[in-house]
Amino acid sequence: MEYDIHIECAACDCGMTETQVGGVNANGQWTEYRESKCHECDGSGIVYVGREVYDSLADLKADYPESFAQNLVTKEWN
Repeated sequence: MEYDIHIECAACDCGMTETQVGGVNANGQWTEYRESKCHECDGSGIVYVGREVYDSLADLKADYPESFAQNLVTKEWN
């Protein structure tokens, strides 16, 4: 069976990344945290791995245990 395979993005938390910016001004040292959309997953939190053929869902899960996969014949998500 052929599957489209997706996994959670390892670069972010639910599609957002946080960066720390800081400096010194007349009031002293300051720090600010800024959130932005993840560039790895384009803000979705999910990364497309590719399309692969497996004999069973168990074989797919052996290679990608934390994946979200769509069976391209039945259109079911697993």
